[in-house]
Amino acid sequence: MPATTDPSSTLASLLHAFNTDDYQVLEAANAALKSSSPDPKALAAKVVALLRLDRFDDALRALAEAGSDAEEACTLQRCYALYKSGDLDGASALAQLSLTRGRAYFHIAAQAAYRAEKFQDASALYTALVSSENGAAWEESDLAINSLAVTAQQNWQGADSRNDEHTSTPVAPHSFELAYNMACCNISCGEFLKALTLLKLASRLCSTSDDLSEDERRAEMVPILVQEMYTYSRLGKQAEAQSALDQLSSYGFEDDEIKLIIENNSSALQAHGGNAFSTLRQVERALGPSKSVRLFQHQEHRLERNRFALALRAQKYPGVVHRTKCLLETSTRVSSDVFVLSTVNAAARSLQGSGVMSLRDILAVAITRPSDIGAALTAIQLYAASNRPEAALHTLEVLFTELEERNALEMRFSPGLVALAVTLHRLQGRVKCMRADLAKASLYWNKQGNVPRGLLRTAGAELLKSPDAADLATAQADFQKVHSHTAEDPIATTGLIASFATNNQAKAEGLIGDLPPAADLAHNVDVQGLVNAGLVLAQTSPVAASGKRSTEVGGNHKTRQTRRLRNSHKSHEEGKVLDPERWLPLRDRSSSRLKGKKAKRKANENTQGGIVREEETLELAGGAGSVKVEKAQASSGSFNSKKKKGKK
Repeated sequence: MPATTDPSSTLASLLHAFNTDDYQVLEAANAALKSSSPDPKALAAKVVALLRLDRFDDALRALAEAGSDAEEACTLQRCYALYKSGDLDGASALAQLSLTRGRAYFHIAAQAAYRAEKFQDASALYTALVSSENGAAWEESDLAINSLAVTAQQNWQGADSRNDEHTSTPVAPHSFELAYNMACCNISCGEFLKALTLLKLASRLCSTSDDLSEDERRAEMVPILVQEMYTYSRLGKQAEAQSALDQLSSYGFEDDEIKLIIENNSSALQAHGGNAFSTLRQVERALGPSKSVRLFQHQEHRLERNRFALALRAQKYPGVVHRTKCLLETSTRVSSDVFVLSTVNAAARSLQGSGVMSLRDILAVAITRPSDIGAALTAIQLYAASNRPEAALHTLEVLFTELEERNALEMRFSPGLVALAVTLHRLQGRVKCMRADLAKASLYWNKQGNVPRGLLRTAGAELLKSPDAADLATAQADFQKVHSHTAEDPIATTGLIASFATNNQAKAEGLIGDLPPAADLAHNVDVQGLVNAGLVLAQTSPVAASGKRSTEVGGNHKTRQTRRLRNSHKSHEEGKVLDPERWLPLRDRSSSRLKGKKAKRKANENTQGGIVREEETLELAGGAGSVKVEKAQASSGSFNSKKKKGKK
């Protein structure tokens, strides 16, 4: 009889082979486990083979059947299987308990936090990995790619995490993944031109990559083209966006998430010129299987907003009112998405009555819901559109009062509402009120842990212009708060130096070294090219520079006599003699031609036998000539004569 081969040795030979089929490894591992059940190596090989075959539930089942000891030995495999099977909380909890075992658990914990939309936790984990010194060489590019993805998601979620390091990394974009994530980060910051350049670079790198097969290359090009279509649409280039959409149609993609996003974006491109009813049916048909698709929260909210916008264009007002009302009643947290829902609800209520957006209807909704920020912002927008900034500011102040009474200070001093108040104050020239609002917001946020750096930077820069000592102290606190969180921020450093310059010169001088040199900031600026292109240079005269007239000592300096230019009439001609009667009323001029009863009375006075009126000549002021006027007649009675008493 032929000698039978040992299953364990067969499995060992397969594992040491250079190119091994995962199915063969799985069969050999099952055979080895049957021959000797408690075989940790065979169990680990089976679990890894199942993971490579994307059979994550089977891998978890195999570990559970093997017992707790096997689960403990294969903790990393179990953690990865939990993450891939969708149990993000379980994967994150297990990885957090095992961080001391190695860097692999940091990666899984960060990925689980990223997919669970806990981007702050994911950013902290990636920062710990980057700062660690025992990382492998291949990790540098992966960490840069994943860190940029986390930053882009934070910006899309509305977090104040924008910085120069988010759009440029120390790693050169030599791979299409890195260029693509850098482009996404620029898109989230609103830098669409930079994003378009990076997307073209990512497309070129992906199409010329030798590490990808043709199917993989086509699959990787789909998200790049989707972002190109979105970027072109945001730049207002509808033809280029439509071209990218047509190019996408030639690619075969089976991912339901990509299908849903492409359908939504294509409907947005066709919304202005197409039929609202047919577009709404297409979007609703695409949103049908969206419950099985796992999108990020901001993507789901935008899909819902687009659906409501199309429903309003299709005049389905009652349905929009009912749907938004249900969502508002079930919402448990206050966020910008809730404000959008309340805005859509108020607009649908107004359009439901007359089909036209009415300020009266919006105000009625705002009165019944005084703390509804969405309804108040809709009324403010309508006031601003009708050029009534005073009424808009009054509505905003009423909203602020209501929020303060409800102790909703986080919403009261949210950066968006503060920016709106500053804009309305600035439109009306109310500088003191604007600075007062910024000071209130600064005092609130300086006591909080979560810092809106953009708001504090803007408030500090404006309060530095105030002559009030309290405002200067608040500006100093703002820049100190921002500088404590991001010491590399040049704006915060500059503001801190400016705030210390008036009361602490030593600290200001100590911080000057943290500023980048002016030569480094302007090293790539072609000054001569700007001058040749027509740069306007202000000519500063010695008089303007000194602020007073310069005087020559010991010389015959002649003071320049400037003749005062008098305002003259627009019809005045040089050399023409002015009319001497121009200072008299029209009726007293010799050229007047009266009409009506006055003309007849004057004609009667000029006839023969008429009353002869005495005239006198009056000299005009300034030597302008003389004119004849009627002499005033003396009254017939005496004002001093007493009235005779009557008989008693």
